[in-house]
Amino acid sequence: MDDRLSSLNLPSICTLEDLEDSMEELVKLNEEEGFLFTLTLPSQTRHPEAGSTATIETCASDVYVPTAAPLRSA
Repeated sequence: MDDRLSSLNLPSICTLEDLEDSMEELVKLNEEEGFLFTLTLPSQTRHPEAGSTATIETCASDVYVPTAAPLRSA
């Protein structure tokens, strides 16, 4: 699958600015390409509270939750 992703020439998204700059390319992706891109996005993005070289973990237990918005129990 790595060869297939590299052949798609998907943009590298590390920050919100990168995402905004790549929107024109991203809306042109077909459904399968968009799905593959969505799977790779968490491993490309930087953690908002870490240094510029840190990346977020892709495990569900390591998802960033802003402290300004407290979680409420349903």
